[in-house]
Amino acid sequence: MVIDFRVFCSDSLFYYGHSVVNLLCGQEAEKKQKYFHKCQELQLDFTLFVCFHEGMLGREAIAFLKHLTRMYESH
Repeated sequence: MVIDFRVFCSDSLFYYGHSVVNLLCGQEAEKKQKYFHKCQELQLDFTLFVCFHEGMLGREAIAFLKHLTRMYESH
């Protein structure tokens, strides 16, 4: 399993005027485009973990944490 972490700060001038939700989605899309197909070729599971520097999590990070929670509860 490959877990790709990205923590970003939306206070940068580059991100000015964009919503945090859109930024999180954009960061996830960028990572997925860059690594997803290569991991599939190598038959590896690929998980994104993108979060905002103040703690807001991306959609896939939330799904990953829910999955870990379910695995922990089942043991």
